[in-house]
Amino acid sequence: MDKFFQNLNKVRSSVSSSKQVEADGLLTYLDVLLTKNETGIETTVYRKNTHTGLYNKWESLSPLQYKKVPYEACYIVPTKFAAHTN
Repeated sequence: MDKFFQNLNKVRSSVSSSKQVEADGLLTYLDVLLTKNETGIETTVYRKNTHTGLYNKWESLSPLQYKKVPYEACYIVPTKFAAHTN
């Protein structure tokens, strides 16, 4: 598996891939915590220890594109993901 990632990372220097190994039935992937149990796999939102929960206020002078990101990450993406897992 290490050889695979070494070769994958040689394809384009601007993109690098990494891997995570399951530990105690838990695996994080793209802000999702995958938990393996007797009946299958459960998914929940995963926040890193460094997550502050701070976002730009909607009334701030930041560009609109930056204000949309937290909304999309918290509401739109999980909704689409959940729709595909049923």
